[in-house]
Amino acid sequence: MFLYNTVCEVVLYDYSGDVTGVLDACEQRSLDIQNMLNRYDNRSELSRLNQNYCPKVPYPLSKELFFLLQSVWRFSRLCDGAFDATVGKLVGLWDFTAEDPAVPREKEIESSLAACGYQKVDFWETDYSVIIQVPGMEIDGGGFGKGYAIGQVLQVLQKAGVSSALINYGGNMFLLGENPEGTGKEGWRVGIQAPWEEKGKCLASLCFSNLGIATSAGYERYFRKEGKAYWHILDPVRGRPADTGIKSVSIISDNPLITDLMSTAFFVLGLEKGEEVARRLRDYVVLEYVAQTEEKLILSEGAKIWNQYGG
Repeated sequence: MFLYNTVCEVVLYDYSGDVTGVLDACEQRSLDIQNMLNRYDNRSELSRLNQNYCPKVPYPLSKELFFLLQSVWRFSRLCDGAFDATVGKLVGLWDFTAEDPAVPREKEIESSLAACGYQKVDFWETDYSVIIQVPGMEIDGGGFGKGYAIGQVLQVLQKAGVSSALINYGGNMFLLGENPEGTGKEGWRVGIQAPWEEKGKCLASLCFSNLGIATSAGYERYFRKEGKAYWHILDPVRGRPADTGIKSVSIISDNPLITDLMSTAFFVLGLEKGEEVARRLRDYVVLEYVAQTEEKLILSEGAKIWNQYGG
């Protein structure tokens, strides 16, 4: 499938049921989520919210979008806003997909920041509505859409009785069950790309099962101006590319949404604060990480056990 502006795949192993039916259901569920969250599509629910809300007036949402946004906002509070879905205005300002991207002026950044901030949105569970306090806010689902979709596809597979599968949405992955090509002990083997190095050079090679992995790194989408690299992962407070010394971070978790959110947040937070948030999250989910800074490679305790390189 080509969804979320990337190639997405679902691969089933050793499944004797209705393969076509299951894969069709995975594709339809993924498409439904894209149609809900694509802020560049005027017909999507998120786009309609961005275009039609009135400041300080409740705006009703579907139950699915309401509870999804509420979950994302809880995470934003947990990480002190290192992940903030209200940065749509900033994303548009930087426009990393343009043919010739430009560094915005400081006044433009300040103006966009005035329309950002997860603290400026309230949730009313009684009627599944949100209240946005400021004009011009644009909520962007790009930082969590793939993670949410993977979680929903995983539910489709589990409900159908699939015991072994690979879900890969543009490098954001979940590995269900045991690796059918392995011995059943070592799990699936996943290589983590070394940042700013030739493709295929790995930082680590991890083996695990029933977990997902997502990586955030500056080399994935960037441009250069006057010798300086500007990457697409923005600091929601400064309105500029995050620059905390993290070159790449991979998050491994049993919750695909958290995997997606935390990879961005850790990159923005930097090593010390990122590790602190990771420790707090371990009360709720499995969470390990591999982070490359300017000086060294850091693996959490679980990742060290999984690392086939022994690092």
